[in-house]
Amino acid sequence: MLYSLIVKDLLIQKRYVAFSLLYLLALIFAFQNMESVVFSAAATGVVYILLTTSCAYDEKNKTDIMINSLPIKRSQVVAAKYLAVYVFFLMATVGYVIFSNLLLLSGAPIKVYPMTLDSFMVGMVAISIMTGLNLPVFFKFGFAKSRIVGFLLFFCLFFGVSYIMKVFQEWERVALDGAITKFIWSQGDVVILLLKAVALLAFIALSYGLSVKFYKNREF
Repeated sequence: MLYSLIVKDLLIQKRYVAFSLLYLLALIFAFQNMESVVFSAAATGVVYILLTTSCAYDEKNKTDIMINSLPIKRSQVVAAKYLAVYVFFLMATVGYVIFSNLLLLSGAPIKVYPMTLDSFMVGMVAISIMTGLNLPVFFKFGFAKSRIVGFLLFFCLFFGVSYIMKVFQEWERVALDGAITKFIWSQGDVVILLLKAVALLAFIALSYGLSVKFYKNREF
């Protein structure tokens, strides 16, 4: 059922999926002098477009009324929306890798920067923050109010992604004071990466729990 709901989010906005990929390509050209943030900013933009359009279509077509008439748990509807965000992010990642490699092979006179682990992680953090704060508002109040929140979050994250990258890299370089932090740091990059992933998952889990609670209490 989750698969069907995610596919629904893709099929109802086929034109916007194509547009978001063109947008991704345009940003590769536009951000030639911003090496560390090209992928992160582009991926955040793609996810914002597809998530916003998906929520808008759901409200316009009164999808919730139809879905809630079926034997589907509301928690599944919420989970599908969260999972769809990471499907959008995966699409942006694959699209960026394909476009950047094609441009490199073409010999076009532009700067093309490959995706790095840091830029991937920053992109993941950015879209998770945007999703984690926006979707509870959407499931509580609907699209109209969540659109305002979503735009403000996107604006801050899109233009602040370079700052997030600097903080991310600085945090990796500098061992903070404190016995616990020093112990964690001494465990190596893999442990630190896992701790980052756990913190991100905890944030998304909290957001998901709030969304489920709000959605279960809504009347359609």
